[in-house]
Formats: sequence, C-alpha cells, structure tokens
Amino acid sequence: MKRIVLISAISLFPVFANAQNMNNRINAEEVKQMVYAQSAEVFKKMDANDNKNLSKTEYIQYVMEENRKTNEAEFKKMDKNNDNIISNDEFNDFIIETTNATYNALNQK
Repeated sequence: MKRIVLISAISLFPVFANAQNMNNRINAEEVKQMVYAQSAEVFKKMDANDNKNLSKTEYIQYVMEENRKTNEAEFKKMDKNNDNIISNDEFNDFIIETTNATYNALNQK
C-alpha cells in the first residue's frame, strides 16, 4: 500500500511542474481531474478480470508484481559489474547516487 501511495504522490510531480510553468497557478480542479485519471489507469491495471472491483487476490498480485519489477530494477542499478552480486561498495554507491538525485530534484529552481 505504501508503494501505491508513493506512486500516486510521485505521479503528481508532473502536474505541479506543469502548473508551475503556467506562472505558478495551480488549478485545483485540473489537479483533481489529473489525479482521478491517474488513479483510474492504475485501478484498471489492477482489475485483472475487468469487473470494476478489486478482489484481495487481484490487489495482492498487482502489488507483488510491481514490487518484483521495482526490486529487479533497483538490483540491476546497484549491480554495476553485472555479476548478480551486490558488493558493499556497489550498495553504498547506489545509496549515495539515490540520495544526491533526491536532493537535486527537491532543490531545483
């Protein structure tokens, strides 16, 4: 659930960035519509049998698959020499790169 909430929050960054490009005006209704559109897209992906409802099984399967994809991608980024082993140095480098990227993203003007 935390990851889905995070995905939802991250999906708002382009919305606010776009609003910022429009002379810092944020239209709450437009933001709401964009969030609903994003939410509907994620819900549709989760609703495997397309019955407009999520079963516990659908929800868990979707979250597990998204976690698997995310974890595989993170592992691949950390494993700089592609030996399918993450050394302490590779892990530390990944943490530093991630921290720097987050800091830079938050401090862009």
